[in-house]
Amino acid sequence: MKIVVPIAALAALCAGCSASRPRPAPVAPRQTVSLPRSSIAAVLAHREELQLDDYQVKELERIDAELHKRNEQTRKEFGERPGATTTESPATRERPPGRRRGFTGPGGEPGGSRSAYASDRARGASRSALERALDDNDTQAFLTAEPLLREAQRDRAKDVAESYREALFESREQQRSGDAAAGR
Repeated sequence: MKIVVPIAALAALCAGCSASRPRPAPVAPRQTVSLPRSSIAAVLAHREELQLDDYQVKELERIDAELHKRNEQTRKEFGERPGATTTESPATRERPPGRRRGFTGPGGEPGGSRSAYASDRARGASRSALERALDDNDTQAFLTAEPLLREAQRDRAKDVAESYREALFESREQQRSGDAAAGR
């Protein structure tokens, strides 16, 4: 009987402690904004508002398909995976073990070396160059598409394209600030 009372008291104490301890709130996943793949696709998404006719839609779809092929080629030239998005972080790609900053290796040594850090910085510079090249492709495609639009459609189409580019820029900046906060 002497053992049962302390065990029961210990069980009651444990139950009371775990019940009163607040559970941490779950971490909200990073929200990703779904953007059209190009400013041309953004304009096509507004086809009714812009009152695009069938010919314009067909031609804009053709220009967008050509842009997509050109972007895939540009990504290959920069060593990106096929189908990667312009907002994908270099940190989300596979890295060899020990190359992530912030981890330590044997003896407390940083998991990544100075050359790994330099490689990460070079990858960031390459990422910026890739983004500029993709942006240039998008601009060139829009300039190709612009003559297809009637005068009354052009200003609104430019606004749609500009809004897309601003959202893309903000998405990239969010990704970079999230990666910096995570130490990537």
